[in-house]
Amino acid sequence: MENSNSNPAAKMDAIREILFGQTVKEYSGQIENLELFLQNNHERTRQQIEEMQVRITEMLVRTENVFAEKLSQIEELTRNELRRQDITHIDRKQLSELLIQLGKQLNPVYE
Repeated sequence: MENSNSNPAAKMDAIREILFGQTVKEYSGQIENLELFLQNNHERTRQQIEEMQVRITEMLVRTENVFAEKLSQIEELTRNELRRQDITHIDRKQLSELLIQLGKQLNPVYE
């Protein structure tokens, strides 16, 4: 008895444990659960971000491929159209000469 009377801090700790021990244990358990939840949620969020990065990268690659293909098609169509126009193009001087020749053939009076 003398031992417990001589150590008032030990008595306070014992009283504190009796009064608040269960509550502190519950709070500690809740805090541990929250920490575990946050850690799991952080990991899940990190994985989702990584998955989204992969999907976005794949979408960008597909978009680049489609764009490159469309651009190639447009380039080919442009080249074909330029070739067609080169073949069918007659400059004004040639057209003028052809019209004069045609006019002379139709009306021999201008000769």
